[in-house]
Amino acid sequence: MQSNVLKNEMAVIRELKVQPFITLLLPFEPKMTPKYILEKRIKSTLEKIKNELFEHYSFVSAKEVNDKLVSIISNLDYNTHKKSVAVLVSSEECKTFYMDVNVEEKFFVTTSFQYRQLVGHQKDDKEYLLVVMNDDYAAVYRGQGETISKILHNVPEYKRQGTLLDKSHSKDAGIKDQQTSYYNFIRLIDKSLSILLNAFPLPVFLLAPTKIAENFGQLTHNNDFIVATIEENFYNISEDEIEKFIQPFISHWQILKDRFWLHQLGSALENGTLEVGIEDVWSLAKRKNIKMLVVEEDYEYKAFLGKDLIISAEEAANNIYIKDAVEDVIEKVLADGGKVTFVSGAALHNFMHIAAIKSY
Repeated sequence: MQSNVLKNEMAVIRELKVQPFITLLLPFEPKMTPKYILEKRIKSTLEKIKNELFEHYSFVSAKEVNDKLVSIISNLDYNTHKKSVAVLVSSEECKTFYMDVNVEEKFFVTTSFQYRQLVGHQKDDKEYLLVVMNDDYAAVYRGQGETISKILHNVPEYKRQGTLLDKSHSKDAGIKDQQTSYYNFIRLIDKSLSILLNAFPLPVFLLAPTKIAENFGQLTHNNDFIVATIEENFYNISEDEIEKFIQPFISHWQILKDRFWLHQLGSALENGTLEVGIEDVWSLAKRKNIKMLVVEEDYEYKAFLGKDLIISAEEAANNIYIKDAVEDVIEKVLADGGKVTFVSGAALHNFMHIAAIKSY
């Protein structure tokens, strides 16, 4: 009898050790994609997950988790304006995150949830704004990879009038008027750029002759967004030529992405809307006050997470409830509708490896 009981207990223990955890990432955007297309695509993915579950896990475990997954999928919100959805299912819990980021369609059947996967498989479409300026005109392009499309074009007032000054002006006064007019033109373009950045908060490239690039850098209110300045002399320039100029920068996108977020964190620090370091960021996440979380891609912090404090793994020796505090923060931020991005390892050494921009 004792032997049979022990065998039964061991069977239960083995069963508990191999409970499946499903993480499913789906491009969604039901406002942009017909529902029947989304449902067809999701149905195909669910079939693949089902096959993997029943191949690698016991019938009981596989059926329980699969039934939960099907139930959650059947209740997805097709009225959301979000771009993607993440579904996490285990025998113990079910979670659904609607996210305003593009993702690759992926699923994982593992033995634990990895919230980093939700961030690591976000699509990086290499989007940016490009300002092109010379003495005669300015244009702003929206770019994705090496492809650009013009969204704004303007010329200075004196060019629209077809003359620099009337005959009553002295030469020196005319030069001064032209300079003032051009500075005003730079301010006008910068104001338009600010409006665009409010709608599309993206990295900015500046392509201009050296002197104009210097003037723009002195007058702009958007230095926090400029990640690269390309100083080239040109008169008329085609989009093909522009794309050749920016190609080397796109090839090193991660460097520019890191630079962009360092600029944004620096600006948030000046504005008093930044927290850095795992303890303060974790506390901020508990208060549901993170708009943007920026963390080094390989940063972990093993700790015991109490109700109101973090105790490092070294200080909480032998505690069985040690977990990665970074994972916990990522989960909380996503659950509260915030965004998370990774930067290169050591990129945030001046920000204690993890930083958060407050929602308010």
